[in-house]
Amino acid sequence: MANLAAERFFADRASPLCSLDVAKSFAQLSTKEKKYAHYIGQASWAGARIIQGQWTPFALRLYDLLILVFSEKGKLGDLAALKQKSGVTADEWEDILQYTSQVLSNLVNYKSFGFSKFVPRAPEAAFAAVVQNSVNAANALPLWNELKGHIYQTTPDDANFIGKRSLGHVSNYYLGEAPTDEEVTAVQAAAEKIGIDVLSTRVRKNSATDFTLLVASANAQSSSSHEFTVGDKKAKAYCRVWRLRRRTIKSCDCFERGKEIRRK
Repeated sequence: MANLAAERFFADRASPLCSLDVAKSFAQLSTKEKKYAHYIGQASWAGARIIQGQWTPFALRLYDLLILVFSEKGKLGDLAALKQKSGVTADEWEDILQYTSQVLSNLVNYKSFGFSKFVPRAPEAAFAAVVQNSVNAANALPLWNELKGHIYQTTPDDANFIGKRSLGHVSNYYLGEAPTDEEVTAVQAAAEKIGIDVLSTRVRKNSATDFTLLVASANAQSSSSHEFTVGDKKAKAYCRVWRLRRRTIKSCDCFERGKEIRRK
């Protein structure tokens, strides 16, 4: 990580952290308003996992890894004890915390503005020591061993950006073969024609005439097939619910509870 090409992808130093203290404002809300705010917040957190599933193939597991490393029994762990036990320097510890906070803020290790990857400034060995000495090391270490290559990887250069897979960029929105721009436009038009919002989908290209539209839905609907055209070719899109249905159900349920409270 000492080369200049990799350094431009280092996580920011001294990234500003803003404390959101809403206790006084929340106390002024009515019971109805407090319940409404609670359910909207819960819906948002559940929906965050769906968004992560669209970013990269690693986003969900990276988020899980960092939560495991820095938490204990569902709460923030003893950070001072973890730092001391890990034996890392003050600078290494600060760099690891900066990287972690930025991943949690962006929901992924790519910036939400610019869509460029960022990697830890701390050496891999220092990060590994923190993982190994965390309270949840038994569960965190397998994830670390699986993800450490991805966490520090900065080559090839095109893979450091979220975008078109046809250009070598990273995306977990388009699966299977990399689709062309023409195919993307055609699939999106076909989805909108049958009333599916493309923001809640992912697309798998099986072949030039065969696509699967994975829909984030709370309904356990059966698969359906729809014909459309790509240029002068006939193609089919198979719609089915994707694997984050449990999160979608929770998000929708919380939204519905919020709506019920608002109507009362």
